[in-house]
Amino acid sequence: MEQFKHYINGKFSTGVDCFETLNPANGKPWATFPAANEEESIMAVESAYDALYKGPWAEYTATERGKLLHK
Repeated sequence: MEQFKHYINGKFSTGVDCFETLNPANGKPWATFPAANEEESIMAVESAYDALYKGPWAEYTATERGKLLHK
């Protein structure tokens, strides 16, 4: 079964808990995902905020961002 991890602030982590997801076609588990606790959620939001407003992404215009996303 495939196991996914959080990707927060450039690092992968497994989280403190996880949950399985089911394939809707056959009802069988196909992957596990980490369930974020409050601390991990706050870290993810702060990291995303910093990446958007403080990192190189903040220097791009909306048009430049769009071009990068549509490559």
